[in-house]
Amino acid sequence: LATIPYGAAKLGLALAGGIAGGVGYALSGGDLESAKEIWAQCMEGTYVLTPAHLRGEEPIHFIAPAPEGGTQR
Repeated sequence: LATIPYGAAKLGLALAGGIAGGVGYALSGGDLESAKEIWAQCMEGTYVLTPAHLRGEEPIHFIAPAPEGGTQR
């Protein structure tokens, strides 16, 4: 049941990120890399909560985690 409100919020973030990335792409004169950074941060991550998430065995990523190496995209 926890997935219902969480998933709705995550889908809202993904939708807003999709729009923001598209606007950023248009306003930057077609800078696809900038748009991809916005899209990746908003659209990647956890969408469905599993029992392992609720037990703390797996992390929940509302915003995409930083890539290996520790720097943000």
